[in-house]
Amino acid sequence: MPNWCMNHVSVSSSDPATINRFREAVEKTGEKLGLFSQLCPIQKPDESDARINWGTKWDVHGVALINNNSTVVDIEFFTAWSPPIEFYQHLTKQGYHVEAMYYEGGVGFCGYWDSEKGDVEMDLTDGTAIPSDIQEMFGLENEE
Repeated sequence: MPNWCMNHVSVSSSDPATINRFREAVEKTGEKLGLFSQLCPIQKPDESDARINWGTKWDVHGVALINNNSTVVDIEFFTAWSPPIEFYQHLTKQGYHVEAMYYEGGVGFCGYWDSEKGDVEMDLTDGTAIPSDIQEMFGLENEE
């Protein structure tokens, strides 16, 4: 059983067809059809290819649509062990702008990913405080 990484992602595009493609993939996501596999298909459905192409060993778990408007779709979901950084990079190459926050309490890290700035990860095992915006996003409290 994995440690689940919580993810909040805001995906935007000024092109209506591009954002609609993402929105439709989110709406179709379920037990038999994953978000990653729709937007970033892999040749072999194995753990190695998944980690290389998505940044995590399985497709999303528990997708929730948070905001849905003409240019932005916000979703939350869980991934196994790590955030799907490679998936975000793939979306960026497809013309999306991606902003993400993530938190993984089992191993002890959190961070941000942005299409323009890349990844900023914080190791929480050394006593680093969880940033307040990540605490608020995921309903967490800093442990003193």
